[in-house]
Amino acid sequence: MRGRETMSIKSFMSGEYKKPKKRDTKAYSFIFINPMSFVDPTVCTIAGIVLLIALLEKFMERKEYFEGMKFIQSIMDVALPVGGIAALVFFLLEVVA
Repeated sequence: MRGRETMSIKSFMSGEYKKPKKRDTKAYSFIFINPMSFVDPTVCTIAGIVLLIALLEKFMERKEYFEGMKFIQSIMDVALPVGGIAALVFFLLEVVA
C-alpha cells in the first residue's frame, strides 16, 4: 500500500500530527500604493471637469456649433497634456512622500 506513514505513539497521543505545519511566506514590494489614493477628491474633481468639457464639445458638435467646438479643442490641446503631467507629478509626490 502506498502512502503509508508511521509515527510514534507519543506524537499520536499528543495530537501533533493534526497541527498544520507553518510555512514562511515572503512577499516583496518596492513601494506601497494605497488604492484609496486613486479616489482623492482633487483627482476626481479634475477628471470630472475634463469629462464635462468633453461632453460639452460633443454637444456642440451635434448642434453644429463648430467655432465654439474648435475654441474648446484648441484650449484642451494645451490643457490636457499639462494637466496629465501635473497629475502624474501629484501622484508621484503622494507615493514618495
